[in-house]
Amino acid sequence: MLQYSGPEGGAPFDPADPWYDVPDDEPPPRLPPLTPELVVSQMTGGRRLKMATECNELISATDWADLHPGEALPTTTSISTATTQSVVPGAERAVQLGGDGTPLVAEFAAAELAALLHSSSWAGARLIGDALDLRHRLPRLWSRICETEIEAWQARRIAQATRHLSKHEAGYVDAAIADLLGRLPWGRLQALVDAAVIEANPERAAALADLVGKADKKVHVGQSDDHGLTTVYARVDAAAGIWLDAMIDRLADLLQAQGDESSKDNRRATALGLLAHPARAIQLLTTPVTSEEASTDEAGPDTAGMDTAGADTAGTDSGACDDDEPDLFDDPEPPEPDLPDPDGPEHPGTPGRPLTEAEIIAAVRRLDPAKLRPRVLLNLHLAEQTVRTGTGVARTDGLGPQSADTVRGWLGDCTILLRPVIDLPAGLTPVDAYEIPQAMRDHMQLRQPVSSFPFAASRGKLDLDHTIPYRAGCGPGQTRIANLAPLSRLEHRLVTHGDWSRRQPEPGTLLFRAPHGHIYLVDHNGTHPLGTTSFAQAVWNTATPE
Repeated sequence: MLQYSGPEGGAPFDPADPWYDVPDDEPPPRLPPLTPELVVSQMTGGRRLKMATECNELISATDWADLHPGEALPTTTSISTATTQSVVPGAERAVQLGGDGTPLVAEFAAAELAALLHSSSWAGARLIGDALDLRHRLPRLWSRICETEIEAWQARRIAQATRHLSKHEAGYVDAAIADLLGRLPWGRLQALVDAAVIEANPERAAALADLVGKADKKVHVGQSDDHGLTTVYARVDAAAGIWLDAMIDRLADLLQAQGDESSKDNRRATALGLLAHPARAIQLLTTPVTSEEASTDEAGPDTAGMDTAGADTAGTDSGACDDDEPDLFDDPEPPEPDLPDPDGPEHPGTPGRPLTEAEIIAAVRRLDPAKLRPRVLLNLHLAEQTVRTGTGVARTDGLGPQSADTVRGWLGDCTILLRPVIDLPAGLTPVDAYEIPQAMRDHMQLRQPVSSFPFAASRGKLDLDHTIPYRAGCGPGQTRIANLAPLSRLEHRLVTHGDWSRRQPEPGTLLFRAPHGHIYLVDHNGTHPLGTTSFAQAVWNTATPE
């Protein structure tokens, strides 16, 4: 029986025992008046103190490594070394905890450091390795660590992501990323880190992706809960994930066309279950829909790549690309005589009668599998060098940076429809209506795939908000690229109904003023906090819209 230690030690907990009483004859300590300025000062001061503590921990880890050098000890195989030397069994050895170019460290040093930090020996070794990587392989990040300008955990994640690279290749990532820390949320920054790692060594990145892809794929079904529900976890090839998501979306829309009025998420869950019964899924896919129902069928998930300087942007529609309902049966020969004719009066599309197993078998035998594929819109952003050499990075929104070889594999077994490149610098002709044309939405999705709110990481289907509110009869061309900004629904409400203010002095550059006066500048390089200084106010006033 679990007991609580009271005044006698080991006695059961008794709420009536006076030992547990909190004296109420002492007045609570007096606190300073609570004001927004005080709370802001406490929050920002606490953040700076936390950053300083964690950055100093990294610096101290390198000092600890310097105090425990490994040059005088025999070496052993480690993460980055391939040389071995005969040692006394169990004796301390020299290990290279960081990547190429970091010094050797005495093996036992990490355990003592970890004990001081109340962590495991493995965590202590990882801390020393990350710190040495930063100091010897990522000097720009290390300089910012020493100045307490960035979050230590983000710098450590970059050190770990580049450990397999050579010192020279790690320096390339360092130069590409160092200035961006502190401006972008980690989700967006991690995509840029992944891209820089691929660019540093495309061949090794492709080989590593192939190795990890073969070893790390899995599907796991969790235990059912009291409501008869379970969680399905899958880690598959990105291309398979794209097709699966699009097929689930297509089946969900077909269920809606047949009268399922549940939510889209609910229908998608039902659609995933249908894939476990191929015959039922095929029956749904081959059932004709009316033209009105077909118009509600979505083409699949849209993904838009990040727009980068000097990059060519092309939309690639992979999958069936016919606008009309496809002819699902290519073989003109009749089915076997002992089975019903799926093209006859008893066709699967006949209302009111479910398909028999024999009819499904007959239909499947004459089915063209390619005609059942869902339609997927994939926008790839390729630099000219990647197009010319065939190696490098391909950027896709939602999937992150990928090597060109990986994307080439995605497109190897599908029908491709190439769409014209959208000329982002040219923009589009403004319109007078409040409604935003689809072409303008597509342009904005490619131009600004992420929310323009300070430090936002929202992407995908965002609201396009008029930065200068639209007013009927107040002039032509109010709906234009220069007067639109992507926001999530909550962020849209903050600037529409809350106390946040926002201005867009030029397309893609926005200023936000928080309810208590803090001003943020947001552009393609991320978020720049300007604070509440007179300079920040002058910048805000300069951006006053006409």
